Amino acid sequence: MQRWKILVENALCWTFAAPLIRAKRQRTMQEVAAEWHDRRRIDRLLNDLVTTYGDLLR
Repeated sequence: MQRWKILVENALCWTFAAPLIRAKRQRTMQEVAAEWHDRRRIDRLLNDLVTTYGDLLR
């Protein structure tokens, strides 16, 4: 199913719908980048907490 969706999107990139597809792809990339950034921040925070308070976990 996912492959068909990608193929249809790629085909629509060459039609009048190109600006819509481009905007959708850009929005998706921004969402993925924001999620990746949040995960990195959370990982860093958790690592700091474990380093600081690791002795309390035992």
